[in-house]
Amino acid sequence: MSEAPASPLLRLGNRLRGRDPLPLGGSGLAPRLGLLVGLGATTSLEVELSKVTLAERSGVTTVTDLTTSRDDRLLQSLLSESELAVGTVPAYSLSSAAAGGSKETAARTLYSAIERQVLLGVDFLSIHSSLSRRVAERLSAARRTIPVTSRGGALVLQVMHNAAVDNPFRTVFEDLLALCASHGVVLSFVGTLRPGSVVDSFETLHLEELQETAELTERAHEAGVATMVELLNHVPLSSIEAYVKLGRSLFPHSALGALGPTPTDIAVGLDDVAGAIGAATAARAGIDWINVVTAGEHSHLPSYEETARALRYFQLAAHLSAVSEGHDSRDRALSAARACNDWSTMANMSIDPQLARQVYAEHGNRQGAACSMCKATCPLVRYRRISVHADDHRATTIVSPPIVRPAKT
Repeated sequence: MSEAPASPLLRLGNRLRGRDPLPLGGSGLAPRLGLLVGLGATTSLEVELSKVTLAERSGVTTVTDLTTSRDDRLLQSLLSESELAVGTVPAYSLSSAAAGGSKETAARTLYSAIERQVLLGVDFLSIHSSLSRRVAERLSAARRTIPVTSRGGALVLQVMHNAAVDNPFRTVFEDLLALCASHGVVLSFVGTLRPGSVVDSFETLHLEELQETAELTERAHEAGVATMVELLNHVPLSSIEAYVKLGRSLFPHSALGALGPTPTDIAVGLDDVAGAIGAATAARAGIDWINVVTAGEHSHLPSYEETARALRYFQLAAHLSAVSEGHDSRDRALSAARACNDWSTMANMSIDPQLARQVYAEHGNRQGAACSMCKATCPLVRYRRISVHADDHRATTIVSPPIVRPAKT
């Protein structure tokens, strides 16, 4: 894999929240992890907030509220209680407008929702502004396996179809830029036509939408608004590096993000595993921001346990990329402890110390002793015994002085 291109540094922090902005992107910074949460029929405020608490302990940087209803209890709690950078998806406010209404109604509803969220203190907005009417009109004739995989994008598309108007985000875009610039809010551009299947990667309309996104990010940059582009979704491992290179060329002033990415479509119930594999590859290619994918990504709202498991997998993915860059001090420390069967230090150095301690306790691992994998044949214990015997032998062996022969006269 070739050297990852440079990434711009941006800072996530609405000035109204009154806390230090969190860095994302920039040369030398590891990819930042993001968590997606949201209220729904099968979850609760308490469960979603417990996921966020776990994410904070796991080194996550961002949390995005995906609640699609008008219930803003979760958002209010995130902004008041969490230290993470908080994002929203304003397109969800278009649910009523999608059922019918004029261009003015949709744009007014959208901007009102955006303004309220910004004034509450939201740090970044994930917006579906890049789908133009010109591209949307060709969607029905396109040979896409999954025409639209974005919930917010589908709402925008329905508003455009019902009211025969352009994207309402574009109607309010200049006002949106002014609002974000005045409060230090970052815009994160989401693709309505991003691939929902690996077979749709690099599809024509998707690439055209990326070109539209590039124009909008440049307008934002000129207005003094920092931007991210949520670039990767469903994409084969072999195409991830090419996507990141394309993203760097199209969006030189933007940080690049990924949902996963998901490198296969058949990992039902295992999307967290597949996503972590994609994340490790994307991190190595230079992606800046990785949103965690859980096992229920394509089937259900994730439980607390599923979220915890996915966080571990994605922490590991980010670490794998760091090791490939030579940041292996933690691995060195754990391996040195492993050579001594020092289970306590190994647990402390592991990706999830609590899990490691639980595993060691369940299997009765004792300091300095072998585990049940090798028992009496443990090479680590055996070598230490050999080394001790060798030291003892060297200490007790009498070394004869050298024979000094008289010089010939």
